[in-house]
Amino acid sequence: MIICKEIAEYLRYTEDYPKRIDREIKLLIDNIVMPTLRRNDVFFDEKTYQNCIKYCEKHYYKLFPYQKFIYAFAFMYKDDIPIFPKFFIMMGRGNGKDGFIVPLVNFFQTPLYGVKNYHVEIVANSEDQAKDTFDVAYDAMDNQTMRKNFRVTRELIVNNTTGSRMKYNTSGAATKDGKRPGCLVLNEVHAYENYDQINVFESALGKVKHSREFIITTNGYVRDGPLDELLNLTRKILGTGENPLGYFRAIYR
Repeated sequence: MIICKEIAEYLRYTEDYPKRIDREIKLLIDNIVMPTLRRNDVFFDEKTYQNCIKYCEKHYYKLFPYQKFIYAFAFMYKDDIPIFPKFFIMMGRGNGKDGFIVPLVNFFQTPLYGVKNYHVEIVANSEDQAKDTFDVAYDAMDNQTMRKNFRVTRELIVNNTTGSRMKYNTSGAATKDGKRPGCLVLNEVHAYENYDQINVFESALGKVKHSREFIITTNGYVRDGPLDELLNLTRKILGTGENPLGYFRAIYR
């Protein structure tokens, strides 16, 4: 049984306040979280996880319990491969999507995580959306410690030790071939009408150790597109617990 204080605290909250917890979060806990914690073939890198929490709270802000809860599952592995290579997070507008994802992926760039050239690609359907996400990290670089450890421009943040880059992307999908991201952030996927741009970026994953994809979005008005397909796919995963693609779905309604 995997023991993690932050996971236990969040699970205790869901038990103490069941009326505040959406049915699908309960399904996530029952059919994905608890079976994962009971597995004896999963390694939880608690040391790196705790370093992540400390890094994020030092350079960004104090994390909420649900953030610490989700972050923990990014540090679970089988045979040094992430158990959950795909995170699908949906929440309401104003809940702080960028502030949720940027501290975590910025940590992946650092020697505390320890994977060289673990590049972070932030992708959105509009320049404003992609740049707003990137700017959360850019603003965090405005102190002596961070500037000592990163090379920073308005378009690129590079860790001096690992060489890991963070950048944002908005132009045509055809120009994106050949990238080797370690981490892909798909922001506001509700705005996509098809998979053209998504497929180009996803096809580059898997060439770097611990490749991960974070799909983080609010709901929107485009129906029968990638968002609705993801909702249907991951709803079945929550209901059955069968998860061959390794999705971690957390939807806060």
